[in-house]
Amino acid sequence: MDALTDVLAVADTRGTVLGCTGFAVPWGILFDQGEKSATGPVMHVVADGTCCLRAGGHLPQELGPGDVVLMPQGGPHILSDHPESRAVSLQRAKDRNAALMQTHTGEVTTVLSLGFQLDLMAPGRVMDALPEPMVLRADTIARHPQLSLLVQLMRTEARAPGAGAGLVLPRLLDSLLALVLRAWLAECPGQIAPSWLKGLTDPGVAQVLNDLHAHPADGWTLRTMSLSAGLARATFARRFADLVGETPKAYLNRWRLELAAARICAGTTTIEAAGAAFGYSSAAAFARAFRREFGIAPSDLRRTLVNDAPEPAIAGQHRASPAPDPAIAPPAFLSSPG
Repeated sequence: MDALTDVLAVADTRGTVLGCTGFAVPWGILFDQGEKSATGPVMHVVADGTCCLRAGGHLPQELGPGDVVLMPQGGPHILSDHPESRAVSLQRAKDRNAALMQTHTGEVTTVLSLGFQLDLMAPGRVMDALPEPMVLRADTIARHPQLSLLVQLMRTEARAPGAGAGLVLPRLLDSLLALVLRAWLAECPGQIAPSWLKGLTDPGVAQVLNDLHAHPADGWTLRTMSLSAGLARATFARRFADLVGETPKAYLNRWRLELAAARICAGTTTIEAAGAAFGYSSAAAFARAFRREFGIAPSDLRRTLVNDAPEPAIAGQHRASPAPDPAIAPPAFLSSPG
């Protein structure tokens, strides 16, 4: 298993269709971490028409058909028909648009908006190295056949959903995220900060990362890693640290702890067994390393998961519906480019 596949798999990456709507002018949507619709990375695929992207510190960018935007950290941003259009929450925009579409006869802009959730102890390490926003233009996507085909399929499905539409798009989301990251690695390696993702842009370091993720419990040493990379030890150690931002040993130890945390969270093993599986000689040694890395003891993590488990629903009992969101004007940080 290669490193990108492994990280996304261990993160239990889950995509959700936030909205797939054809908008009539005027319209504007604010995507914010405070919204339930955006709690992790957010992606948009422009199926038809044009729109404007506003994100903090950047000039407004016009998006066209087939363009894809990824907000790796899910930071606040606005999609709208015009740089000065008022923005509201996604649900408010949908409600307002439904009324406009009853009499609208002109062109519409169809946008497919997607949200992703990453379940890792330190999910930021997956996406924080990437710039925000990431914009892949349609002509760039055309150079990547698999991504181009998938985007075209999603655009077609967004424009004219048929029977089973509620299943088709959600099943494609994980593949879309992986292919967008692959294309970005190929097209814009210089815009990636030192991280495991940047390490994938170098053939030797990428080979080691793939091997470490395929066999994380093996007795890796600097010598065996350098042999995997096909480089002298000193050259490999220097190149790995420059690209990944930490030593090979530090990266491996941290990833082993992430894997152990995933097993603990899944309830598939004991704390002692999780530590032993990755070379810790005792539960105490494992707990110290775990706390040092994540700021919480593995026993406390398991206890938190048990306490946070949802209570079973009581027959006849219903939760109160949340109050509708108020209209949201564009926040100050989006009003002028930095």
